[in-house]
Amino acid sequence: PNLLFPNLSNWTKNSYSTARTLCLVCRAARHVALPEMLHTVLLDFCNVRAFVHALRMQTEYGQTDSSLCLAYTRYIRNIWIGHPKSVPDSDLDLLAPVLLGAPSLAIDFSSMDLLIRCVEHAWTHMDKNINRQRSPPPWNTKTLTLSGMVIAPWHITKRPSGTAFLASVAHLIVLPHAQIDSNLHVIRRATGVLGPQDYALPRWTRHAPWASFKRLESVSLAFPR
Repeated sequence: PNLLFPNLSNWTKNSYSTARTLCLVCRAARHVALPEMLHTVLLDFCNVRAFVHALRMQTEYGQTDSSLCLAYTRYIRNIWIGHPKSVPDSDLDLLAPVLLGAPSLAIDFSSMDLLIRCVEHAWTHMDKNINRQRSPPPWNTKTLTLSGMVIAPWHITKRPSGTAFLASVAHLIVLPHAQIDSNLHVIRRATGVLGPQDYALPRWTRHAPWASFKRLESVSLAFPR
């Protein structure tokens, strides 16, 4: 492996492109490069469908060609989802285990519906004979990052699966809505409500379901300069 990729920790965009090309022509390179390439996955409205297609191909490889099969869930440590197009329910069997299998999940607040559906899907597919209160949850999310935070209902708390999901989160990172929060800080500083080095807690913090985060250890907030 070191002969193929001696500096995996120092990859650049060109390195990624080269590794992707090698994966198409060399199985040995594929098994070395793909786990590194899958460490952090970034998805948006353009490539979610392609990612689901890749997951479907891995399922087919598992049935026809084990040498090409790779368990994505085992290698993805961080996954970020922006504004995906509508994901049909038929794709949740493939997407939910991967989305919820990563220790660190980042998602735009406007896309929370996808997370709710994935969590509910995982919850309803648990073995009905086990005690859900004592068994490990069907997800591995420890760090949850929410971007584009605004004052809006947290619909995820309306379902038992959603409250169970939030209860398992240990670290919450919030990237607020840039324009709304920036304007608020500019106005408050211009009117003297805030000093030049002071910050006000975002308004969404008053509406967040903090009681649902039963195992929360840390909260990290980003503030405009």
